[in-house]
Amino acid sequence: MAKLRYAGRNEAAELRGDLEILTLAGSLSAQGPHLHMSVSDANGRVLTATSR
Repeated sequence: MAKLRYAGRNEAAELRGDLEILTLAGSLSAQGPHLHMSVSDANGRVLTATSR
């Protein structure tokens, strides 16, 4: 299970099933993290989002 917040959305989407992290990049600071993550599902579909 993963929660990704897509650009322009306030709430995170919950993804279930077999997922694999493809990329994880961003910054960690005293103001909090700002991360970008791409995951793929069991069908090879790639989903990308930002976490803050």
